[in-house]
Amino acid sequence: MIVDYEDKYMDSVKDLLLELALYISSIDREGYNIVTDKTREETFIDDMKILKENNGIIRLYIEDDKVIGLIMGTIIKEEDTHSFKSPLRGRINELIVSKNSRSTGIGSKLINNMEEYLKEKGCKDIIIEVFGYNDLAYDFYIKHGYHNRLFEVTKTIN
Repeated sequence: MIVDYEDKYMDSVKDLLLELALYISSIDREGYNIVTDKTREETFIDDMKILKENNGIIRLYIEDDKVIGLIMGTIIKEEDTHSFKSPLRGRINELIVSKNSRSTGIGSKLINNMEEYLKEKGCKDIIIEVFGYNDLAYDFYIKHGYHNRLFEVTKTIN
């Protein structure tokens, strides 16, 4: 079942954010992504600040009274400059499904739910950043109709 975030789920959300941070750290070939004793708390604080500043929401997937997935989304204002014009867009800031519950359709339910919410808010596009080494997430988003718009490339020089 998908529900809106309430503070009573705070510890479960922090646990999922830490689980994602540990996973990203484990696949980071350069080793820049690290997990410290502050990661669980500080990531939550940072994400909540972003959500508050950008009309964001958190939706949770609950099964047997346990949070096993979450999605965070925000709204990006329209931009109109001399070189860029965009409509109102949404951003999926986080999508996490607990390791033991992956490949069960929960991620698809969460992303479909957030897409509907952002569509209702008038968004025309949705942006998602995917860590370059996270092939599982990349394949998931491609499967759901997302496509590449920008690439960031990197080179270690020393």
